[in-house]
Formats: sequence, C-alpha cells, structure tokens
Amino acid sequence: MIASAQYSVDGTAVKIAAAADGYRDVHVHVVGNAAVYINGSSAVTTSTGFYLDKGAGPQVFHIGPLEELWGIAGGTAQTVTVLITGP
Repeated sequence: MIASAQYSVDGTAVKIAAAADGYRDVHVHVVGNAAVYINGSSAVTTSTGFYLDKGAGPQVFHIGPLEELWGIAGGTAQTVTVLITGP
C-alpha cells in the first residue's frame, strides 16, 4: 500500500499515521516554518515528542504493526505531509 496525506498540525495532537497490520515506512515532512513534534501516542507534547522542522527535510520512521504516529505543533498550525509505504 502507498498512501499520502497532508495534515494541519496545531496545538492539539493530530494522528498522522493510523494503526495498520504489518510494518510500514512513514515519511514525514514539515512544510511550515515552525517545529512539529511527533510521538507514538495521542499524549504527544512539545516536551515528549521528537522534534522535526522544515530544515530537517523528510524523515522516515519504520513503525510496527498496530503502531500510530501523532504530531503536535508548538505554535501556529503547520502543514505536515505524510507518505506511507507498506502493507
């Protein structure tokens, strides 16, 4: 399966990769100009999340079966593009 999407990520946690069977590669790219933080839980915060910014370019996360990725922005809403490859 290959699927892509764009999300507006703001100060409320947003699911950017839903749970699925099998391992997947999730390519995440911040299009906005501020930081986005990601984590595997809807409890992601700017303190507990993995820091991503536009300058980092696309990042690839290999996630396991039934795992999810969530994002939250530290300030204004940011556009995040996601490409998922795998089952």
